[in-house]
Amino acid sequence: MTPYFLDNKTVLSGEKDLLDMHLVETVPELESRKAMLSGEVLRWIAREYADLFCIPVAKQAKFTKRGWQHHFMARYGLRRRKDHGVIGSADVEHARRKVLSLRAEIGRFHPDDVFNMDDAAFFFRATPQYSITLNPAPALKQKKTD
Repeated sequence: MTPYFLDNKTVLSGEKDLLDMHLVETVPELESRKAMLSGEVLRWIAREYADLFCIPVAKQAKFTKRGWQHHFMARYGLRRRKDHGVIGSADVEHARRKVLSLRAEIGRFHPDDVFNMDDAAFFFRATPQYSITLNPAPALKQKKTD
């Protein structure tokens, strides 16, 4: 049994407690490696552990964000930490020039050939904006590209 559960006098009574124990111990492990843990990843890990421990589907939680995740985090005092970007160090004048340059480039095309696009494709390697933590920690600087 791990130190977190010994210190908090948690009583293990079944599959849910086994799953919870391993999930709660995963959070500080990821924190120590400075890995970001989003809610989506936490729920994925929970499903993987449930399969690993051969917990029948009928006994598994639904692993939803507003249900299971919310209650799991409240039960163990987990919190979300927001990561902050580096907006203060942005060169605003350079960005304005680039926007004007881009508008001029787009202006060369017929309006029927101009499409709006989501900028999410530029940040496919971005870290999550929030990380789930067990221990209080300062906000991290968000990494948007490699």
